[in-house]
Amino acid sequence: MTVETYDEKLLKLINENERISKKESAIKLNIDVKNLHRNAKHLFDKNLINIEPVGKEIYYSRKAITPTIENAIPDITPERQTQPIQVNEPKQRKTQAQLVVEALKQSGEEMTQKELMQISGIKQRNFAEKMGPSRQKGEIDRRKVGHENVWWYISETPTRRRQSQTQYTNLEIVVNRIEPLQAFCKHLEATNYAKHSWELYSKHICHFYRFKSGETNKNLVICTPERFTMRDFDDFITHCRQDHQNGANTIMSIFIALIMYFRFLQENHYIKENILAKTEIPDADETKRAVGFSLEEFKQMLVKTKNYRDEVLLLFLFATGARVGEVQTFKLPDINWQANKVNIHGLKRKKVAGRPKDRLVDIPPPTMACLKKYIEIYRPKPLDTNEQAVFLNANRTVLKGRQMESVVRKARIAAGIRKHVVVHSFRHACITFLWENGHDIYDISKHVGHEKVQQTWDYIIPDTEKSSEKYQQTHPLAKSDFMAEVAQIIASKEAPL
Repeated sequence: MTVETYDEKLLKLINENERISKKESAIKLNIDVKNLHRNAKHLFDKNLINIEPVGKEIYYSRKAITPTIENAIPDITPERQTQPIQVNEPKQRKTQAQLVVEALKQSGEEMTQKELMQISGIKQRNFAEKMGPSRQKGEIDRRKVGHENVWWYISETPTRRRQSQTQYTNLEIVVNRIEPLQAFCKHLEATNYAKHSWELYSKHICHFYRFKSGETNKNLVICTPERFTMRDFDDFITHCRQDHQNGANTIMSIFIALIMYFRFLQENHYIKENILAKTEIPDADETKRAVGFSLEEFKQMLVKTKNYRDEVLLLFLFATGARVGEVQTFKLPDINWQANKVNIHGLKRKKVAGRPKDRLVDIPPPTMACLKKYIEIYRPKPLDTNEQAVFLNANRTVLKGRQMESVVRKARIAAGIRKHVVVHSFRHACITFLWENGHDIYDISKHVGHEKVQQTWDYIIPDTEKSSEKYQQTHPLAKSDFMAEVAQIIASKEAPL
């Protein structure tokens, strides 16, 4: 009794089905896919079957005229009948593009271009060119997330990534993998925290998860909150200070984020014990706080600014004391030309139900005239509702926060000012000059959108020289008549022994 070889079994299977895929053949013959394909290549070389690639699958079909198995394979020996035919083909080295596709396929998740460059060794300038053929075939695809390219493998079955058209950032992808952190972000958003605040807190918390799970570990879900210890927190703070060179302000922000997060975990029964219950928040770096400027320094910044939009922006910041986000939400319908007022959309929403509280702010007529000239001459009429913002950049989109900081930084350097003047410094200067000129502190707090008057007092940066002059002029002991009487009283008393 002769034993059928895998070649004979495969050939009979193809003759019975006329056309069959590689996966089905491997299942029916109970053979590894690689060995099966080697035998199929052997039959293809004998001109017995056809091999047809269809998409990512390979199909085998029979020839129109198939010779008998004895004539087809006359050189089969009994020793080779029990083992599949081993074809000693030279092993082909995988190309860099194949390494990228294989890494994406095995990961099953999105990977950044930097990670793929480290795996494959492809340089940044050649990456898009080398991955172009694989992208045209439909094997992989990419999208832009901030300044980073994110790639993924396109499987045969539709996935959530292909079904959804939502553009996620790297931070949102990581947050969605950690269920307690996702609930924490939703809680902050529901309690009217600003988007910038809870995104910053999420960034610090994700960094803590990465540090605990390992810097190169992508599966952050395995690190549950119960595994965190006080030693992990201390090591993480040391890591931020030494390895990342984070300053005092960033460290304070990390403390606030983690303390709020662990308090939320304990209140919602994710953990039993809060390891940061007795942790105190460190002080911020006072040297890097926003400082004010004098009227002469403000005049020099205006003189050195060459762009008219930037000049109007500096005037608007100094007149209103608006925050960066409030300048971004400032639109054309918010201007009341007749009353010289503008409507500023507030950002602080913690104690205001519904939406942020808006406020009407007075604008000096010269500043309003400059704003009108900028809108009528230098700013083209908006084409759609997305261009209703007053201050636009070169791409006709809303001026971003870092672009505003760049405007102030260029003006400060050109004017030769060595202070730490930023966009928020104009808010300090606006409050300080209003207070020095006799404006009521309560009215100033309403002008800048503070909930408490104490917040406005903290913004005032008094001039020490002027304070000394006022002290010398107003204190009773500094007056000559009063001091003459005091001198007589002292002289009339007996000197001590």
